Amino acid sequence: MRLRNGAAAALVTVSAVAATAAWTATAEAVDVRCGALRGTAVFKIEGERVRCPEARTIARLHARSVARRGACAFRLRDRVCTVRRYRCSFRVGFRGRPRDAFVLCLVPRRPFKVQFLYDGRKVRLPPPAGGAG
Repeated sequence: MRLRNGAAAALVTVSAVAATAAWTATAEAVDVRCGALRGTAVFKIEGERVRCPEARTIARLHARSVARRGACAFRLRDRVCTVRRYRCSFRVGFRGRPRDAFVLCLVPRRPFKVQFLYDGRKVRLPPPAGGAG
């Protein structure tokens, strides 16, 4: 009886340690900060459940479209565009940097997310919502 209880306790302890290790490994891999894109107005890139090379690629493709005034250019009527499999939307004006733009790109029905910030001094943006500025 003691052997069975000891084995059960050891199994519970080992599984708890394994679950904690798996949780911390996924928690570290979930959020990544990928810096900025040199030569563009993008000054901060972050990803969730996405690796940095993919997050930087999405930000680079979006920035290229914005620079060429393509489908992802900042316009008042079109607030959503598509970059590869990501649906991107933007918001101008947020606390601390009211003239900058925040872009959020999500994969529909998946937990992958890339977000990046544009410097309002380097790219033409619509006026912030609420008349701030």
